[in-house]
Amino acid sequence: MLLKYNTQYSSLVLIVLSILFFSSFTNQISSYNDPCQKHNSLNSFDTCIVKSHLTQINIISVEEIEVREILEMENSGIAPLSSIHLWINHSLNSLEIEDVSGVLSFDIVMEIENYCFLKIYLSKEVQYQEFVKLYITYHLDEFPFAEESNSYYFEFYSTITYFTAFHYFSIRLPDECYIKEEGDLTSIFPRNESKSFIGKRLIVSWVLIELSPTSNPFYFIRFETPRNLTWLYVIGPLLGLIAGIVGTLWFMRGREKTSIKSMGTVFLNESQKILLKITFENGGKIAQKDLCKKSGFTRSKTSRNLIALDEQGFVIKEKWGRNSLIKLTKLGEKVIE
Repeated sequence: MLLKYNTQYSSLVLIVLSILFFSSFTNQISSYNDPCQKHNSLNSFDTCIVKSHLTQINIISVEEIEVREILEMENSGIAPLSSIHLWINHSLNSLEIEDVSGVLSFDIVMEIENYCFLKIYLSKEVQYQEFVKLYITYHLDEFPFAEESNSYYFEFYSTITYFTAFHYFSIRLPDECYIKEEGDLTSIFPRNESKSFIGKRLIVSWVLIELSPTSNPFYFIRFETPRNLTWLYVIGPLLGLIAGIVGTLWFMRGREKTSIKSMGTVFLNESQKILLKITFENGGKIAQKDLCKKSGFTRSKTSRNLIALDEQGFVIKEKWGRNSLIKLTKLGEKVIE
């Protein structure tokens, strides 16, 4: 009877030990596969409440992204805090942490997937129900991925370390960029977002409230940059120059047509043109015999062409002693011009 009792007792002990072993093993596997569990266990270092958390992502260009975060935290524990543990985005390029007193030092405790766990040393102890405000700035190491020549998508993991009462999040796109809605991939962010502009830059922002430490919001946004219009800076001035030349020629042609229309159709032979030019260059008047000498024409040829010019109103012929004086009229001067 005693032997039977011992055997039953031993079996019960083995069953209990097996249950405890497998339970412990399962918890280890679960903790290993779920970074949030590590996240929560590490958070137990501090007793804080985040009253407000501001995250601003400034996509200056597709090769430069600046992040600025401001956290206002309250010590909800009895013990004073000389340091605070904080999860932050994995990119730690040019990371700088400050409070109202200046720059703070920090240590990287560990890294898990897309997050880093930091220990931040405060400039002074924070007592029970006192507040501390942290200013965090850094640049992202990962840039937006290019889908096409001017189309990109950008993803960001927001970090929630403690219970957060109010979280304001904003993304500022580069100049003249806009959110791309069509296609298979769509942007992922809360649908209570608001959109505004500062100059030529679109800002998309939203507010989340009462976030638990296990929530690590993931945001995904697609946007398009302006198409390359550099060629306009080359072609534009050239087109303007061509338009100016064409306009000038058109204006001059219009004046010429108006002038011809006002004085009728002009038919001048080469000899008549030469006589008008010589008279014009001589001050608008010249003796007929001098006109013969300068033109090299015979007296009869000169006389014949002067009669034709006089009939058309380009010159007038006056007696000047024993010779004749040839004068240009206003109509003749227009023809020469």
